[in-house]
Amino acid sequence: MADGIFARAKPSADFRNRTVMVVMPHGWKGGFFRVAAALCNAINALDVDGIRFRVILGVPAGYDCTERYLLDPEVVVEQIGYDLVDPGDRRYVSAEAAQFLGDLPLVTPARTLPYGDTGTIGEVDAYILLSALFLGGVFVSRKPFAVYIADMIQRYVPEIYSDQGSDYSVPPWKMDRHQRASVKLANCVFSTTEQTRNDVLHYGGVAPDRTMLFPMFAMDVAEQQERDAGRANRSAFQVRDLVSQSQVTVEPGKYFLWVTNAAAHKNHVNALRALRHYYEGLGGELTCLMCGPVTDMLIPKKPVIQVGDKKKKKGKKKTSDVLPYHQRVFKEVENWTDYNRHIKVLGYTSDQAYLSLLRDAKFLWHNVIYDNGTFSIIEASSVGTPVASSDYPQIRFIDKSFGVGSTFFDAHDPVDAANKLRWMEQNAKPTKPRRVGTINRADFETHLAELMRRLFTDGAGAVAAE
Repeated sequence: MADGIFARAKPSADFRNRTVMVVMPHGWKGGFFRVAAALCNAINALDVDGIRFRVILGVPAGYDCTERYLLDPEVVVEQIGYDLVDPGDRRYVSAEAAQFLGDLPLVTPARTLPYGDTGTIGEVDAYILLSALFLGGVFVSRKPFAVYIADMIQRYVPEIYSDQGSDYSVPPWKMDRHQRASVKLANCVFSTTEQTRNDVLHYGGVAPDRTMLFPMFAMDVAEQQERDAGRANRSAFQVRDLVSQSQVTVEPGKYFLWVTNAAAHKNHVNALRALRHYYEGLGGELTCLMCGPVTDMLIPKKPVIQVGDKKKKKGKKKTSDVLPYHQRVFKEVENWTDYNRHIKVLGYTSDQAYLSLLRDAKFLWHNVIYDNGTFSIIEASSVGTPVASSDYPQIRFIDKSFGVGSTFFDAHDPVDAANKLRWMEQNAKPTKPRRVGTINRADFETHLAELMRRLFTDGAGAVAAE
């Protein structure tokens, strides 16, 4: 048995020696929560040199954990609140770190909500952050912590934060600045693609020996739910279109699913141009069902308020309240008067509805400029649905790792994207559903055990002192 923090034997099979909190800085759903659940469940099952871990998922105040079913029963979900930390408090920040932190605000987990006491915060031995994009300040802690960085898209697509470049008066850029300071303080920063690890090194400024490259991991989300078998069990079904505010009947295999959100890297302008050419130029016959957070942004005359706008305006919003990027999207929509005949906007859907839509789709359409990839192409593969995706390094990496077999197109070329849509309409065939949660699992668990060693070896003194 190893020496040090992992040398203690556990008294019984159910005893948990250490408490780890996986922290969600934001109440994001979908793939973000999938990562949280996968990490929580893996840590819950982990045994490192005879040590097991109690796992808490720390979520923002008011977060409605509708995806609780994805978590192991032993995982506790807690809403957490934060306190500001005095930059001179050497329990949190060393003199050396204080020099590069300057006058940046510092925050630390302080209490569980809604009751306001310290609750389980006082029992936490280490934190794993799912990004360090905190608006309130730089994350600091007296306990060791690691940060998972899915991507640093803003390095390549700065317009996702603002049209003015790195403007640190804008809340998203404030969060970016806070994150790049937090990762320098972390015991370890891990990512799942080589490109993102390079961003952590060169954009985040993290020392190489404090980084880890994890294998890509996924969950068998479809197996977690009891629902209809899919194509074989329904000939038609209804969805609610947010544009027309009406129920629309669709048939399995007669539509494709476009999963997106409101961020600029989702490439909506080129996507809409591709869709218009697919329908008007190529005679495309499949309906496009769009779903995802804030997809009601594509409803004409319904603008999206700029992130961080503290003024609560009543009534109809002015054009000046809309992000320039969204103004360009609205212009594409409004210039295409026939778009709602072909595109139905579903908004954010439950996991059950999403997976049923995915299973019954002719194919999944993933159209972005750049990101860390998406779980949706893995989920499509798990239920036997083909994939058409824009082509960039991270998605190629995921496609190869999970054997998805996507058809790729150029995100910047609407004609190429439209041609691939038409090709998928005519040629895409369902594949055999399969389990994806076992892919890379052993390698993932090995890396996770190493992460625990790094946390508790590097931070053993601080942990023991609490």
